Amino acid sequence: MKWIDRLNHCIDYIEDHLEDEIDAGKLCEIMCLSRKYFFGLFEAACGISCSNYIKFRRMTKAVAKLRGGMKVIETAFLYGYASSESFSRAFKEFHGVSPSGVRGSTVQFKSYARLAFQIKFIGADCMLYRIENKNAFTLVGKSVIAKNMEGNNSDTSALWDKAYKEGTVAQLCKLGIDGKVYGACFSVDETDQSFRYAVAAMAGPTCIGIPDELERYPVPAAKWAIFPAKGKVPDVCADVWKRIFSEWLPSCEYEFDHSRPDMENYFKDGVEIWLPIL
Repeated sequence: MKWIDRLNHCIDYIEDHLEDEIDAGKLCEIMCLSRKYFFGLFEAACGISCSNYIKFRRMTKAVAKLRGGMKVIETAFLYGYASSESFSRAFKEFHGVSPSGVRGSTVQFKSYARLAFQIKFIGADCMLYRIENKNAFTLVGKSVIAKNMEGNNSDTSALWDKAYKEGTVAQLCKLGIDGKVYGACFSVDETDQSFRYAVAAMAGPTCIGIPDELERYPVPAAKWAIFPAKGKVPDVCADVWKRIFSEWLPSCEYEFDHSRPDMENYFKDGVEIWLPIL
């Protein structure tokens, strides 16, 4: 219930601030999540990105303001647009008509309703996972700083391509204590949603025998939720993350541990996702 309550509180905050600045940090605070996780959870739970939800709600509210006699430029500023032109483009894209033609118009306008969350049982499709307490280890490998941008993973894909071509993946397979290579995500900058993404292996805490050119990221002993799934990568990864956010998380008693990275282990016909939890 705590995750359902938090999502509803997020919607309350958004609705209360549609006519002024919406602080993404405050939304993350309400959800007790970092930006890296919050936006993924919101989209998985709502079926729409947080930014689009805010935009659609503002476009819905704007019709009543314009019909009530508010000027286009005033309505634009009210809903956070820098100019009447940018507001008009967004309004026409959503409603199919320009805001200047609203008053007295008989055309149909779109209305995007306020979201509300409740527990709903939908089918009996089981989700496999296990909880493991892992000893401390060190991730060793190579990384890039990437932006958490929807549908854009070119930086991480390029890192994997380079790691395969240069033999880094093969090197890491030999160095890892479990013979596996992971894609690991570390939160870096909460203001612009950037994160460090590493192609890495698990090494012992002492890193004995690890070449100097490899980066090192100590990970303390802690608890993990591990989700195995079969399917084509990367599609199966997106599906598992969506189910974690929309099904598993709302029904579990765990919290994210933002001090540790989440990790993905890719294999021939699937993936295993490691989620750091408290």
